[in-house]
Amino acid sequence: MGEKAAGLPTKNNPRAKMNLNPTYGITVSKKSTLFVSLRIKETKERMKGKYMIYFLIQKNGGKRVTNMDSSKIVGTNGALSPM
Repeated sequence: MGEKAAGLPTKNNPRAKMNLNPTYGITVSKKSTLFVSLRIKETKERMKGKYMIYFLIQKNGGKRVTNMDSSKIVGTNGALSPM
């Protein structure tokens, strides 16, 4: 999508290469609660970032997520957020 990441597959970005997006892996062995904190240095205003951000948590058997599969998504931040 831009110089920071590939973005998500959308109508405006149908060929997004999700494997170019930052990816982090976690392993849990029991039902858990996860808190995710994201920070970015480049801002437009005090509480508004220069770039939109979206994250999802997908159960993917320990493999890197290369495409979105709604049946495997177990959490998201809800919507695009200006970070």
